[in-house]
Amino acid sequence: MNDHFGISVDVSGDYAIVGAWEDDDSGTTSGSAYIFNRDPGTGDWVQTAKLVASDAAENDRFGCSVDMHGDYAIVGAYGNSHPSYGMGAAYIFQKDADSEDWLQRAKLVANDPHLGDSFGTSVAIDLDYALIGAPADDDVISESGSAYVFRRDEGLQSWSLKDKLIESNASQGAYFGNSVELFEGYAIIGSHRGTTESALIFKKDTGAETWTEQAILIPADWSADDEFGYAVAISAEYAVVGARYEDYSGGDNAGAAYIFKRDTGLETWTEMTKLRASDVGSGGAFFGAAVAILNRQVIVGSYNAGKAYLYDRESGQESWDETAIVPQNTISAGQAFGKSVGLSGSFLICGAPDDDESYTNSGSAYLIDQSDLSLPVELSTFSAQSKNGLVELYWTTSSEIENLGFILERATDRHLEIFKGWKEIASFKTHQTLTGQGSTTEETGYEYTDAKVSTGRAYEYRLSDVDYLGKITSHAPVSVVVRSHDQDLRPSAFRINSIYPNPFNPNTTLSYTLDQTMPVSISVLDIRGRLVKRLVNRSPHSSGTHQIEWQGENRLGVAMASGIYILNIQGSGFSQSVKLVKLD
Repeated sequence: MNDHFGISVDVSGDYAIVGAWEDDDSGTTSGSAYIFNRDPGTGDWVQTAKLVASDAAENDRFGCSVDMHGDYAIVGAYGNSHPSYGMGAAYIFQKDADSEDWLQRAKLVANDPHLGDSFGTSVAIDLDYALIGAPADDDVISESGSAYVFRRDEGLQSWSLKDKLIESNASQGAYFGNSVELFEGYAIIGSHRGTTESALIFKKDTGAETWTEQAILIPADWSADDEFGYAVAISAEYAVVGARYEDYSGGDNAGAAYIFKRDTGLETWTEMTKLRASDVGSGGAFFGAAVAILNRQVIVGSYNAGKAYLYDRESGQESWDETAIVPQNTISAGQAFGKSVGLSGSFLICGAPDDDESYTNSGSAYLIDQSDLSLPVELSTFSAQSKNGLVELYWTTSSEIENLGFILERATDRHLEIFKGWKEIASFKTHQTLTGQGSTTEETGYEYTDAKVSTGRAYEYRLSDVDYLGKITSHAPVSVVVRSHDQDLRPSAFRINSIYPNPFNPNTTLSYTLDQTMPVSISVLDIRGRLVKRLVNRSPHSSGTHQIEWQGENRLGVAMASGIYILNIQGSGFSQSVKLVKLD
């Protein structure tokens, strides 16, 4: 009982590690960690090893922290009492080249241990370096904290201590080292209590084994007791820092996470954006209690709400957009889902250490393929067409998950006149025909006619869906110019012949037919409706069949990430949007 499997997690390639810090196999709360490998044939994740310390003993809490990189794994045991009570340790394991066994290669301990330092509370491993946090270290002042850098000895399996990192503005009870992460010569260390909550960046000195404090990260809107620095992560020139007790309109302790970026020339760090949960309720969610970052993605855990949130950054942009809430099916908040998180390639992992799946607080962890994280509503098409002085709107969904229904909004076309904002014209609450299907994988068609329009004016229409929790997801808008009856397009004036291939990688081609000459605009948008690339800009098209290719790039020629995109086609009196799926 009470193993708390999932208290710590990480995933690297086809391997994942999950800590169970209160496993009793080697004594009460001695702890353990489990290795899982993804079967390339079935895609299933299979347990291949269980890690325990060679000197395991009660109260070690081995598995309180874990990390992986390549064939190496590191596991923290902050309660380890060898050589003295409660000083802590961390253990390095390596996968055997000829089997699925993982061999203990080293036990790492501080060179200046003291009672209750909690060395091993946090761990990180990257290339040949390991970083271990000791947040209760009293070297500067009581519980100011520290972190230790180790390096694997060249050509050997032994590891040697290279540096001890201490915060320049150390204060009592700061708990510097409660969270740590490494990335290619940079270290980020959280200091979430004390006088000023912060996260610190250290950089390895060129040609030496010392590490120098480079920056102190503090958000512009920091307030005391936010616990900024409780969780940290770093990848390339970006860092993410969690503040699980940050307060805002959603309530006390709703939580937040902050993105910082390094100027690669000046080596300075700048706050770029603040992330908050889109569906925050009454507070106490602890959003930011766990964070991970990889390339252009961030995942943030909110364990008191039982959720994790995935954010994507568009190539060449600095905005981070929420793209998924995990899980999509309800998991009890009492399971602490999101207490730990990790990212690798197309997979993410979330720990739920209080899950009662097997017995009380046995715990669990969820390995999720991002390709399975569909939006609540998968919109296949969305079109607007002028007819008899009215606007007819049509859309189809390929699937729906817990969909209450739709909201339709209208605005005067922002490109042609002063944009006066979106105005709701219909919703599932007022029009039964806009009620969603709940959850279905069947294609469903919807339509609505807007009669409150004026001939000769241009309008934009935005469609949004609402899930069972009240979360609103808006889709890319469509535009149309209202024409009089004698100006309407013939029903066959425009048609899409094919979009092939779709899904695609790297290119896809649209084939369409016009039965009369007209100007045509064709654009690719992201799932939030932002322009990716304009393929055709109001170019006069003669009647006949036409083709246009999208090479999966943005307007700067940079390849776009895999995911869902919207192809928007506009002509005289019509606008249609079609879903595209780009594969890895």
